[in-house]
Amino acid sequence: MIEIPIRNVPHRGLDDFRLVADWSESCIMQGKCTISREEVTAAYRDAAGLKDSSLATYDSGVSTDSDAFGDELWAEFRRREHILKDGYPFIVQDALLERNGDMSSAPSFFFLLGVAMKARYCSVHQAKPGKSGRTPEALFEHIVTAAARGLFGGSAVRFGWPVDDGDPKSIAERVRNLADKMDLDARNLNGKVEATDKDIGLDVVGRLRVGDSQFGTVTFLVQCATGNNWESKKLEPPADTWEGLIDWESKLVRAVAVPWWWGARDDYKRYFRRFNKAVVLDRARILMGRPDDKLAGTDRNDILRWTEAQVARLPVL
Repeated sequence: MIEIPIRNVPHRGLDDFRLVADWSESCIMQGKCTISREEVTAAYRDAAGLKDSSLATYDSGVSTDSDAFGDELWAEFRRREHILKDGYPFIVQDALLERNGDMSSAPSFFFLLGVAMKARYCSVHQAKPGKSGRTPEALFEHIVTAAARGLFGGSAVRFGWPVDDGDPKSIAERVRNLADKMDLDARNLNGKVEATDKDIGLDVVGRLRVGDSQFGTVTFLVQCATGNNWESKKLEPPADTWEGLIDWESKLVRAVAVPWWWGARDDYKRYFRRFNKAVVLDRARILMGRPDDKLAGTDRNDILRWTEAQVARLPVL
């Protein structure tokens, strides 16, 4: 089994259950067919250095025993299954989590899980490109782009840096190229962009479709954040700056996409405030966009290759 990254994540109440749920799913992703409630609670107790039946002490100061911990953890699996329905690649039984297909059956799910686990281990935190040469950050942006098409129903384009093969590299040409891809007009860019600009804080653009049109609706400017500094990107993308670069023909709304699983009302409220009223796209919401249905074949293959390599790098107990 994979080592539980308990040293790198402080106890923060129910956040522990999401961490251990990710860990349990990762153990199955590594190759186990199943993981039992007994295995999880025993491994977590050992990793946390806890004795007897006590597993965690939350902010309230209330200790929970093995049974209560297992109950809440399995309730978390049930919540994930309810949110993703047949997109959840596990079967949740009474005291057993069972794999339902391999990584190729749900590449986006396992990639996002791998990215989240990567950031929790110092030894594997640094971004490592896959065999394709594309970093996990770039691949994450492609998943978010595919998810945006499913979530918003309109067109979506990746704009992040480094650029995809075949796209222009100068910022002015890139802005014009983005406008062309979205059937929009670029504004006069003289004096508005610098040669050293990369993506001006913008990783993905997605548009809301209402009926048969995307004009006069909403355009989402998405910043993707996968590393340990993800909370520092509170003002990106700068909507005012982008308003001056392209005639969007719609309302601009900022959004932030992260690989963490929140899936809870209070988390969405908290991070909506923390990111200055940006739309929150966590792992749960990204996967609700069914990105696998929209991914190009080359993206899917690169995502699978990176995930397989990442699993091999995770520390084993």
